[in-house]
Amino acid sequence: MQGCYVYTPVMGPPPPTTYVALDITDRGRVGLGDLIGPAATRVEGVVRSETDSAYALNVASVVYLNGQSNKWSGEPLLVRKDFIGNLRERKFSRGRTALAAGSAVGGVLLFALTRGLFGFGSSTDGKGGGPAEQ
Repeated sequence: MQGCYVYTPVMGPPPPTTYVALDITDRGRVGLGDLIGPAATRVEGVVRSETDSAYALNVASVVYLNGQSNKWSGEPLLVRKDFIGNLRERKFSRGRTALAAGSAVGGVLLFALTRGLFGFGSSTDGKGGGPAEQ
């Protein structure tokens, strides 16, 4: 279901409970290195609160320079705004969800049709598949 969401730029301060992705700058990697690892590039989570200088998050995952990611279980983290390059909000995408659902249904139907699971194409002449009579 990852494909059912899109990340869009945040227009204004995100309200509490908004799921966001924070792209971490080089300065942020240094500043947050002891807390989340020195190679973090993105932090995803739910906004708890915001001040003039920082966001308080419940962290869901951290993505690193090598492409790996670690799932977190909502641990709190305070991220200074000057550590953030981009702030994006995760939003539900009806179009992507419809595409994913249509692909899944199509795949199941194709599988069923190619395996004869609907009974189409079977012989009803009563002859078995044994050896030919002589």
